[in-house]
Amino acid sequence: MAGRFRDVTDTRTLYRLADAVVAVSGGIAESVQQSLAVDAKRVRTIHNPIPTDSIRRLAQDAVTHPWFADGEPPVVLCVGREAHSKDYPTLVEAFGLARREVDSRLVILGRLSAPFRARLKSQARGLGVEGDVGFVDFDENPYRYMRRAGLLALSSRSEGLPTVILEALACGTPVVSTDARCGPNEILGGWGDLPPVGDAAALARALAGTLRGERPTEEALRARAADYSSDKAADAYVALFEELASEHAR
Repeated sequence: MAGRFRDVTDTRTLYRLADAVVAVSGGIAESVQQSLAVDAKRVRTIHNPIPTDSIRRLAQDAVTHPWFADGEPPVVLCVGREAHSKDYPTLVEAFGLARREVDSRLVILGRLSAPFRARLKSQARGLGVEGDVGFVDFDENPYRYMRRAGLLALSSRSEGLPTVILEALACGTPVVSTDARCGPNEILGGWGDLPPVGDAAALARALAGTLRGERPTEEALRARAADYSSDKAADAYVALFEELASEHAR
């Protein structure tokens, strides 16, 4: 397939020939319609599912990091890779502001290079919060950290459908995310704060408010995550296949 469709012209042809195009979020669906000129009637949004039961089970595993122990200040947890789109500098700046109002700590979990960590540490030092900013290497079970965090923070400039938000909700953990295109608003509308992209002051207010307890209940968050279960995604695909089969049978 990759060898036959090498440029945007071929890609547009391929998409136009499809009976249906599935996008993982409404924002992606809009992009497909606009950039590839695909008829909106043939573009469907079916969200990527998450294994909610497995996540909740794995979230019970122990965590040895002392900041996640009972009685410690709440942790603002960020889980992600090193990428410009993740905009960690804005998150660190926002945490520095929020830390003035609420005793808390920031932990970034993921594969970050030593130079990148050093830059973020230097930024935290300039904000007077270096001792409250820490890093955890990539862990195959981030859910155990999520369950014990005060909140999960996402400072991205752009997304597709940020699975990490759904995973945190499945753990019953509140989420603060920038209103990045695409995905966060579709998931969090009514279930979490969505400050503007790149606005450290607004992100800080959202972090502080959520840490103070301005958030939905754990039960409500888990119920929201259940909307993205494997069963619901499978049902959506089955319905789509049945609809297409019916159309071709006419």
